[in-house]
Amino acid sequence: MTSRMNRPNRNLFKIAVEPGKIAHTLAAVNDVDEDTLRELHAMCVDEVSHINGTISFESAVKFQQE
Repeated sequence: MTSRMNRPNRNLFKIAVEPGKIAHTLAAVNDVDEDTLRELHAMCVDEVSHINGTISFESAVKFQQE
């Protein structure tokens, strides 16, 4: 029974590793200053609160191309 209860935690851990890898890869290849990072954080918090937590890659690409 215990292994069934731990399975969701293990899956969440595995899922969290992937965005971590992406974040570190992006940070390694981009020179982002502290002000830009704060602005990006605020923008993402606002965006997630307005769209109920679902950000599509397509909408991010469109925003970046504007």
